[in-house]
Amino acid sequence: MMQSVAPVCNVCGEQVGLGANGEVFVACHECNFPICKACFDEDVKAGRKVCLQCGIPYDDNPLAEYETKVSGTRSTMEAHLNNTQDTGIHARHISSVSTLDSELNDESGNPIWKNRVESWKDKKDKKDKKIKKKKDTPNGEKEAQIPPEKQMTEEYSSEAAEPLSTLVPLPSNRITPYRTVIIMRLIILALFFHYRVTNPVDSAYGLWFTSIICEIWFAFSWVLDQFPKWSPVNRTTFTDRLSARFEREGELSELAAVDFFVSTVDPLKEPPLITANTVLSILAVDYPVDKVSCYVSDDGAAMLTFESLAETSEFATKWVPFCKKFSIEPRAPEFYFSQKIDYLKDKVQPSFVKERRAMKRDYEEFKVRMNALVAKAQKTPEEGWTMQDGTPWPGNNSRDHPGMIQVFLGHSGAYDIEGNELPRLVYVSREKRPGYPHHKKAGAENALVRVSAVLTNAPYILNLDCDHYVNNSQAIREAMCFLMDPQVGREVCYVQFPQRFDGIDRSDRYANRNTVFFDVNMKGLDGIQGPVYVGTGCCFNRQALYGYGPPSMPALSKAASSSSCSCCCPSKKPSKDVSEAYRDAKQEELDAAIFNLRDIENYDELERSMLISQTSFEKTFGLSSVFIESTLMENGGVAESSNPSTLIKEAIHVISCGYEEKTAWGKEIGWIYGSITEDILTGFKMHCRGWRSIYCMPLRPAFKGSAPINLSDRLHQVLRWALGSVEIFLSRHCPLWYGFAGGRLKLLQRMAYINTIVYPFTSLPLVAYCTLPAICLLTGKFIIPTLTNLASALFLGLFISIIATSVLELRWSGVRIEDLWRNEQFWVIGGVSAHLFAVFQGFLKMLAGIDTNFTVTTKSAEDTEFGELYLIKWTTLLIPPTTLLIVNMVGVVAGFSDALNKGYEAWGPLFGKVFFAFWVILHLYPFLKGLMGRQNRTPTIVVLWSVLLASVFSLVWVKINPFVSKARSLSLSLSLCCLSKMEPPPLLLTLLLHLLLSTTAVSATAPLPPTPSPTSSPTPPNSTTSPSSPSSSTLDPKQLRALQSLNIPTSKDPCTNPSILPPNTTRCDSSKPFRHLLSLRLVNCSDAVALSFTALKSLSTLQSLQFLNCPIAPIRFPADLVASLHSFTCINSLRRLTGVWLARLQNLTDLTVSNVQVNASGPFVILGNLKKLRSVTISQANLTGSIPKHMNLNLTHIDFSGNKLRGKIPSSLTLLENLETLNLSSNSINGEIPNSFGDLISLKNVSLSSNSLSGAIPESISAIPDLVHLDLSSNQLNGTIPKFLSDMKGLKHLNLENNELHGVVPFNASFISRLQVFKISGNSNLCYNHSVLSSKLKLGISPCDKHGLPMSPPQAKGDDSSADGSTNSDYDDSDEDDQKQDRQHGPNKVVLGVAIALSSLVFLVIFLVLLSKCCR
Repeated sequence: MMQSVAPVCNVCGEQVGLGANGEVFVACHECNFPICKACFDEDVKAGRKVCLQCGIPYDDNPLAEYETKVSGTRSTMEAHLNNTQDTGIHARHISSVSTLDSELNDESGNPIWKNRVESWKDKKDKKDKKIKKKKDTPNGEKEAQIPPEKQMTEEYSSEAAEPLSTLVPLPSNRITPYRTVIIMRLIILALFFHYRVTNPVDSAYGLWFTSIICEIWFAFSWVLDQFPKWSPVNRTTFTDRLSARFEREGELSELAAVDFFVSTVDPLKEPPLITANTVLSILAVDYPVDKVSCYVSDDGAAMLTFESLAETSEFATKWVPFCKKFSIEPRAPEFYFSQKIDYLKDKVQPSFVKERRAMKRDYEEFKVRMNALVAKAQKTPEEGWTMQDGTPWPGNNSRDHPGMIQVFLGHSGAYDIEGNELPRLVYVSREKRPGYPHHKKAGAENALVRVSAVLTNAPYILNLDCDHYVNNSQAIREAMCFLMDPQVGREVCYVQFPQRFDGIDRSDRYANRNTVFFDVNMKGLDGIQGPVYVGTGCCFNRQALYGYGPPSMPALSKAASSSSCSCCCPSKKPSKDVSEAYRDAKQEELDAAIFNLRDIENYDELERSMLISQTSFEKTFGLSSVFIESTLMENGGVAESSNPSTLIKEAIHVISCGYEEKTAWGKEIGWIYGSITEDILTGFKMHCRGWRSIYCMPLRPAFKGSAPINLSDRLHQVLRWALGSVEIFLSRHCPLWYGFAGGRLKLLQRMAYINTIVYPFTSLPLVAYCTLPAICLLTGKFIIPTLTNLASALFLGLFISIIATSVLELRWSGVRIEDLWRNEQFWVIGGVSAHLFAVFQGFLKMLAGIDTNFTVTTKSAEDTEFGELYLIKWTTLLIPPTTLLIVNMVGVVAGFSDALNKGYEAWGPLFGKVFFAFWVILHLYPFLKGLMGRQNRTPTIVVLWSVLLASVFSLVWVKINPFVSKARSLSLSLSLCCLSKMEPPPLLLTLLLHLLLSTTAVSATAPLPPTPSPTSSPTPPNSTTSPSSPSSSTLDPKQLRALQSLNIPTSKDPCTNPSILPPNTTRCDSSKPFRHLLSLRLVNCSDAVALSFTALKSLSTLQSLQFLNCPIAPIRFPADLVASLHSFTCINSLRRLTGVWLARLQNLTDLTVSNVQVNASGPFVILGNLKKLRSVTISQANLTGSIPKHMNLNLTHIDFSGNKLRGKIPSSLTLLENLETLNLSSNSINGEIPNSFGDLISLKNVSLSSNSLSGAIPESISAIPDLVHLDLSSNQLNGTIPKFLSDMKGLKHLNLENNELHGVVPFNASFISRLQVFKISGNSNLCYNHSVLSSKLKLGISPCDKHGLPMSPPQAKGDDSSADGSTNSDYDDSDEDDQKQDRQHGPNKVVLGVAIALSSLVFLVIFLVLLSKCCR
């Protein structure tokens, strides 16, 4: 900034300026005391006509000049804005070369501060008169001390005068035992460490010393975390009292105004629809509309965000009145319409259903428009974006653009559809230029503070992340119950709400809810000095952000600053000037608190002018007179002297990139810079100044947001938080040493802040401690010596105290034990991964200056429930915990193998080591599940135990090599061992053997279900069985003879012993004296078997008849059997059937014919008479004709696959509303899929593959809610792949390969990873967006170029497989049926059971071999 050659005024600190003669103004010609013309005029006006330095009266010339001067109207602080240059609407470039006069003097050349002194004088006169008037009343003095905005008038009712909130301490029967256990645990810890230090392990001194250091650090961390929870409290608010006090009937609302801040950066990572829902929930809050303003910060200067806000403001005209009319919750439309509750509950207005339906339709249209904007923004034009008027978008370069402000809604005539005023909605994008620091989110929030101060200047600010919507429309009133309470609010800097989240999996695998922190730790802090600021869902007192202290801050003494008269009446001891006295009065660490607003009233005009000059408002708040004036308006509101026409220009000015240079922004006022976790730092500075905060937990959560449920994203989020804590630790604001001189930060509050900045360093001892179990198992050493009785008591006492502390904590907090356990698990997971990296990155930044880029957490806008939970994104953060898991598992294997070699005496020490290792594995188990991704086939625990046991078996077998020694009977060795030594085997070994024997017995005796596979069933041997006497069987003798004629053995009663007929099975009724067959299945019949009419007539009671792999000749069934049969199955049997033969089975409900040639002119010949049919399968039967147009409407299963059917799919097929399975694959069907296909609302499995179908995939398929399997491969379908497929939550199998589809694949990686089978290869004109989908998915198609066309021909299927031989991807294009079955269904339960049984037997053999060796 250019410096003037004129001297500086000793009164106001401004340039003296020039006099009327054009020379430097001189008031006193005796001593040339530098004083400006404005200060001289003020002194003369006040009657002081002598020099402040020498005491000699001023010359006549300056006095005469003052008396003859024509006093014009003084301009206000905003007047200088009319003379500013570059008054563009969207941008203003502030030159760094400017003069002080243009900013600090009014049109008359007088300092602007003098104008403010005049207004203060008027305020003081009014206040003096008011105080004098109230002195006549007894309570006058007391009332004068209460701020005017919080005085309660006499007409208030007694109810309105009651407190707006109450503090509810925990009952003594809950808190006293809790504190007692904490003290006991502290004592036990001291005794435990005394034992550990005085009893070293000489054989493993290094391991012992490492464990001691780790345990001491863990104890220190526990103290820092535990004692701030010493005095937890609850709070209750009374919003009805708030309304009674500030919203009296017939009067204007006196509730304080609130400015909402919503920050967003990248609309592609933070979808505009999410931001729009947040904004809509703010605009619809239950609060006076003239008291609400919403400011949206677009730090990415994206035109997409700007246009989406324009659409949002238009939709708000419909949404806001709907919300307020029917009092709906929540008021974010996406989450309101997705609620699975009875939305008619408590609704009494008849028009609600109609209006809700219309509003939902309007919202769906709004979503379509928003999605269109997003789709348009996916590809940026080469020339950049252009606005509707043809001008280029100013933010085309997100790193070099002017400041932009657009007011969408507000007090300028924007009304909703019912004619009511809407809250103000303002779009803000601060200026960014290369070379200027922008400080990420903290800088954006500070820009919003200044813009809102110029435009609305509400006394309170509530900031939200773009994905945190208002879930409770009364949330602002809840906060006002604290901030506007005269007994509480004067000392409150902010009210923090807990964070609650949507879209988290039920088990909360990665502790995303942070329930322990929000429901335990924050309640504890509320009992001290208040909760920490967590970055969102927080309502601030604007004055606290400006660096002012609370009202309880000591006022400056009048005597300490009474140096104004020292010139006239010099004393023997030189007195200090005002600035020096002020510096001595304030605390060293409280320099951010410029002064208390109420202190200004204690000074006269001259002293105030000097104080203002010395505190240098411009150097603190920046060169904006409008903003500086707003900072002195404690009750908010825009100054009456402000010119509305210049406010936008001034707002553009305060968000310029150079505005914060050489000011206190980010250092002492606003959001504090220096850490990516600016929230912790900002709240810490406020608490150091003496403020306190409040924790508000309404019954209905105030705000809800989204959290990253993906493992990699969650770890990156934790890394960002931990890195911010390390940055604070290495800064001057470290709670370990900052703010001690002030004495305003309570000890327990300081401990809590210390815990927030040292917890990342716990990762170092934690990694070491998690490695110790594996080292102990591999080396055979241990960190604890042989335990004595005292040591055992200490360990037991410590274990019990830990459990008791947790139980009592759960008792008073209401947190579930599952949440506590998840928090404990993720403390370990985050500690050995993200926290460890944060420590090293923090030191690299400090030592080498390597900065870390801020990564915006991706917010999902998809409907897929938990779709990203199983998505694996590789990151280096996964390496340390994976290594720890492998090392500990290897250690367990090695430990078991070593104990097996050494004998049973080694099992005791092994127990402690293995327990230690399993403690690590159990804590890292959620990480292991996340690392393995989606496991639809085998549970993770099965995989874990399988790997562990397999490793144990392998190593043990290699080590013992049982074939080296002489062969000896295992049973004899065991008996001789036990008889000779007369000692029982060890208890642990006995239990293990018993467990293995039990497992083996259970596995061996478990019945195996028959597998009706005609291709794999063995042919039973041709053996004759002597028929049994009819008297020995309960079966009807006729039917018994019929079974014998079919070569079915009947040596035992088929009804009481059906298992004697494998693989044939029977089922009988319970009639007496003889039972009758109800079900008969014939499998693998020999060629000698022949069906006879007599035998079948005897079996006329059969209801189910099955032929599996029985190539015998069919005969005509008796009428009685035809009438009785309900189920008929023929698979590769009866050689050949006719349609007429099958049509005679009129009472069938289930018909299955496969791999049997059926001679019929079409399916209708068979199905025409089967009126009761529910399920029909006629596959691989060479069936000709067309699909029947009329079928039984109750059909649930249709399978005509592998035939020669022709023609089109009749539209009448869509009338089968109960149909669940439709398989028409491998036919010659042509034409298009009917548009009414979506009427089959019960469909779950559809296969139309290998036909000649053409046309597009019908949109009506989206109406099928439970569709799981969709196979349209190997057809001639054209058009694009519809987007609605990604919205079908139940879809698991999607096959669209070998068609003529074109365009861009509309799916993202989250949707594809959710599917078990996904195939789209063989569509030459189909491509994928390489910025959305990775080539690693092996989709079999090419990526798209900039025109949306394939870049190159897709790779052949065989190329991938030839490279490595095989692939494990779920998206492999292999068509082998067995591989597809493995990918979908996993191992058969029978095979798994047999494997477990055999493994148990092998394990038993190994143990017996070992025992035999030991007993020799």
